[in-house]
Amino acid sequence: IYNRTNQLEGRVILAYDITDRKKLEKDLKDTNESLQAQLQENERLRVQLQEQAIRDPLTGVFNRRYLAEALDKETARAVREKSPFSLIVLDVDFFKKVNDTYGHKCGDLVLQSLAKFLQENTRRSDIVCRFGGEEFVILMPDAAVEDAYERAERFRNNFALQVVKYEGKQVKSTFSAGVASFPVHANVGETLLSMADLALYQSKANGRNRVTVFSPEIEEPAPAK
Repeated sequence: IYNRTNQLEGRVILAYDITDRKKLEKDLKDTNESLQAQLQENERLRVQLQEQAIRDPLTGVFNRRYLAEALDKETARAVREKSPFSLIVLDVDFFKKVNDTYGHKCGDLVLQSLAKFLQENTRRSDIVCRFGGEEFVILMPDAAVEDAYERAERFRNNFALQVVKYEGKQVKSTFSAGVASFPVHANVGETLLSMADLALYQSKANGRNRVTVFSPEIEEPAPAK
């Protein structure tokens, strides 16, 4: 405040109570943080549920449903890009004997051991799937039939050296496998899978613990009586 001679004589100070505003700002901040945390939790649960929908709960590899989708996509890509891909279908030899001798818990350990072995020895682009029971499928993009066969043989030989320890016992297992490749054997994913399965049955018929590449001479296995 200035007087008539323009000299400062005092000041007027206005004070506002902003307690309510600060409280509202804090409440809004807390609410926003809570919403962000909830959104993150929702996303985590969504990813978890998605993984559960496409993963085998026992072994952690992909399940049959995921393989069907991946096989369709890979077939379309291979047709479009004119690139090969292969399927390896493998089955643990004498798995029922393992269950009968040591129990189902030991059988589960054998399946988990095989799944872990396959995950550690396949490429990042390969898809390992538990197709059902003791049967697994490996989808190998950009792998011609010769490459797939060589890798399946390497897997077979190396897995035979694996040991599952169960209740003081050392359990060893082997597997039989069948190989089929696009476009050499078929240009339809489901047909290719059936051919690899037929090659697997041929491996079993020939004594197990071996890899067979599909050929037209392989016949359908006789139905069980």
